Amino acid sequence: MEEITLNRDDFASVCNPDKNPKYGVTCGRVAGRIGGAKFTIGETEHRLEANNGDACLHGGSNGFDRFEWDSEIVTGKKLSDFTSLGAGQADVEGLSGVKFTRTSPDMEQEFPGAIKITSWYLISSDNKLIMSWQATAESADCKTPINLTNHAYWNLSGDFSDSTVASHQLSLNCGNVLPMGPGSIPSGEIMPAAGTPFDFTEGFSALGDRERLTGAIDGGGKPGIDHAFLVNRASIDSQ
Repeated sequence: MEEITLNRDDFASVCNPDKNPKYGVTCGRVAGRIGGAKFTIGETEHRLEANNGDACLHGGSNGFDRFEWDSEIVTGKKLSDFTSLGAGQADVEGLSGVKFTRTSPDMEQEFPGAIKITSWYLISSDNKLIMSWQATAESADCKTPINLTNHAYWNLSGDFSDSTVASHQLSLNCGNVLPMGPGSIPSGEIMPAAGTPFDFTEGFSALGDRERLTGAIDGGGKPGIDHAFLVNRASIDSQ
């Protein structure tokens, strides 16, 4: 067994935001950047903490990763127990892992509405890692943005002898990508991934030179795969 994610060597460093650039955490309420650290719902403008230039990044400095979650060991489950399957998506049985839950109260991080968050980290019988998130509003009239993700830094070489992920292979069920503007804020455009370095829809393909080609859509940003990919609607039509 080998380590394939970046992390710190001790728990104290993991919990220290000055020493941990969100290794493996669940980001929320909104993963990524909200430009101007504000958003509007109806006629109400909500102002957030600007913790990344003038943007709010990963919910602010007191994001979901700064809280202790309740946890529960789960065994003998299948994928459909945790999430709605997309069209043509096969179920996966024999899952075991950990279920994490917490409630984000109304106006936490200045986001409106109380939200119950559930996160599952599961291993299948054939050693596949499955992560799933669910957010449920505690009020029927709640309106709030939500965008959850895991923030792991992967290097599948095991011993980190490969200092980049250029040889890693990636497959995404994402036919569109959001071009980035200044400050790595999505420009608002939705661009087809086909014919760009960000098309990973045809099975697994090596990242290779793709990680150095972000300028193809963002005007010459820093190298790396750090973009918002849009999951094809057909795979989430039941959710």
